[in-house]
Amino acid sequence: MVVPYPGSSPVWDLGHLGVVKMAIEDTVNYPLNGTDADSRWSSMLPKGGGIVHVGPDKKPYMLSIFHQLKCLDVIRRFHVATVEGDPNALQDLARHCLNYLRLMVLCRADLRLESVQNRDGMHAVDMYGDLTCTDWRQVYARVEENEGR
Repeated sequence: MVVPYPGSSPVWDLGHLGVVKMAIEDTVNYPLNGTDADSRWSSMLPKGGGIVHVGPDKKPYMLSIFHQLKCLDVIRRFHVATVEGDPNALQDLARHCLNYLRLMVLCRADLRLESVQNRDGMHAVDMYGDLTCTDWRQVYARVEENEGR
């Protein structure tokens, strides 16, 4: 674990992870609801849920990437529960997740330029194409190695 400067957030330093190209597309692989929606969304997390144990005392931490993915799933499940008539289900957790994701978006300040297509339309920007991303497959592999210790 690395703390870049006093008072800063700890970081699990995995060294250089490399990059991969990721196609941005409107996929059907992660549905909002349906018979396999829950299993599809939960499949994005490693076996142990993304918790790693670091330092000499093996203190547990959750990587932000997995907290973010879990929060997206919570918001998805909250929406489905609300549509199905149970608006109180997951409400507090969904509120936490919306706030957490808002803070992570602000903290990471992604400066990628997205082409404006229709200022006032439902899809105001062109989200399709390829992104150059941190190789998340290496993160998953290192988390699974850590779980085996």
